[in-house]
Amino acid sequence: MQYPRNAEAVSSPAAVRSAYLPKNRLTTYIDGSHEAADVLADAVLAWPLFKPGGMMGFDDYGWRVFPEPERRPGPAVDAFLMAMRGRFELIHRGYQVWINKTR
Repeated sequence: MQYPRNAEAVSSPAAVRSAYLPKNRLTTYIDGSHEAADVLADAVLAWPLFKPGGMMGFDDYGWRVFPEPERRPGPAVDAFLMAMRGRFELIHRGYQVWINKTR
């Protein structure tokens, strides 16, 4: 699955990026660092920036170059999805993960 055409990729640090992105976005695509802490921070900071009905995508969910979980995106995506359970619909889980925000 590829990201939607209206997705905007931004590779600056999450804390700086969230200050500049407009609220009520329709699509957020997390694709920057492969470090779990960075992916989790990006997801948590991006979540309030888009409204229900919007989509969030994560790239490199299946990326496993390093054996340490803290150096891979997948464990961070899993932690975020667990924390947000009941607030999204899972659209796709493969090498990428896509969710639709429901509340």
